[in-house]
Amino acid sequence: WWVIGDLYAAVQISHGQECGCAEQPFCDEFHGARIAYFRKLKRYTQEELAFRASISTSYLSRIERGIYSKGVPISTLMQISKALDIDIKLLFEEKI
Repeated sequence: WWVIGDLYAAVQISHGQECGCAEQPFCDEFHGARIAYFRKLKRYTQEELAFRASISTSYLSRIERGIYSKGVPISTLMQISKALDIDIKLLFEEKI
């Protein structure tokens, strides 16, 4: 299992400075990295979180990887944050 510091570093590496994205914290890669971070903190698998959020596992996987081409609807982010039992604003804050 990853410790919190390592997991936070993984979020920073998967987006952060290396991304070069000027849209942070509104880009899909940023949200996906945050969702993966909180999912791993809760020790949920993608399958478990997808079930709890009433979305497909493949959809969650695309969201976490930041490759959902149409952008992620706020309603989906709300479902995921509710399934993670976190405030949705945590998905938008630049620092955890």
